[in-house]
Amino acid sequence: MNHRFTLEPYKGVSSRYACPACGLKHMFVRYIDATTGAHLAPHVGRCNREVACGYHYKPKQFFAENPNSEILNPNGGNPKPEYLNPNGRNPKSEYLNPNGGNPKSEYLNPKKKPNSKLQIPHSTLPFSTVQETMCCYADNHFVRFLNTRYPQQVVDAVVQRYCIGTHHYWDGGTVFWQIDAQGVVRTGKVMLYNPATGKRFRQPHSHIHWMHSIVGGEGYRLQQCLFGAHLLPGNTLPIAIAESEKTAILGSIHMPQYLWLAAGSLSNLTTEKCKHIGNRPITLFPDAGAIARWAAIAATLPHCTVDTRIEQLMNGCDGCDMADYWLAA
Repeated sequence: MNHRFTLEPYKGVSSRYACPACGLKHMFVRYIDATTGAHLAPHVGRCNREVACGYHYKPKQFFAENPNSEILNPNGGNPKPEYLNPNGRNPKSEYLNPNGGNPKSEYLNPKKKPNSKLQIPHSTLPFSTVQETMCCYADNHFVRFLNTRYPQQVVDAVVQRYCIGTHHYWDGGTVFWQIDAQGVVRTGKVMLYNPATGKRFRQPHSHIHWMHSIVGGEGYRLQQCLFGAHLLPGNTLPIAIAESEKTAILGSIHMPQYLWLAAGSLSNLTTEKCKHIGNRPITLFPDAGAIARWAAIAATLPHCTVDTRIEQLMNGCDGCDMADYWLAA
């Protein structure tokens, strides 16, 4: 489904702002109008600190409270603004009626199921792009950290299994590839870790970028999948899903009785992304402070339970996860 208002895609630190709630810089993602690229009001968006802050002011709430908003009427009172009538004179413009006169179009009647033949498939990257990054591990900060905590052969095995890559968007950058159950490459998340502590660099910004933005070209149609989904075919282990890719990697070492996957963020776990798991047992391992959010997702999935031990293990430290526990042990 294509929504008119969507969170602004990441295009570098300039596309991230100070959160109006917690005040931290480069943590706030604003909503834009997908048809024009225009931002909504400065406070309409979501803080990336989903547990520690949790601020999320949605467009629906904004328009409910601001029915005369300029983004719906940018001419400030003109009952026939060009924004609503981009042809300037045609009251049946394609913007309001993309089917050219059909008053029952999917655009005006969002409850009507769209014609699947008209849906645009997601974009993909060639697997050769993944292979090109699976090198230079002496420069990879995350892999260097793993080598300080685990035997070399264990690290080598998990790096190859999860197709962990290296990219010099930042010196020492790590790529966590999202490869679906059919082996199709959706994207890769580039992140930067401290090689001594294994924690992400979050200042002066969050140090997250995307491979589809680097090599995918203009108009890339992103549809994410669970990290590690390429391991599902032929594997009969029960499933564990963590929030972060790092936790999934460490989970595969500390709790190998599960096949570990990762959602990539608190809000990135959805029923849709889990559909390829089928009826296999799933255990969710949310971060401390996020158990209720993921319990609601678990209720929509068959044979799914939530592991709540993190809040006891880490004394209720919001945002802490099983990786923090394993590394502190």
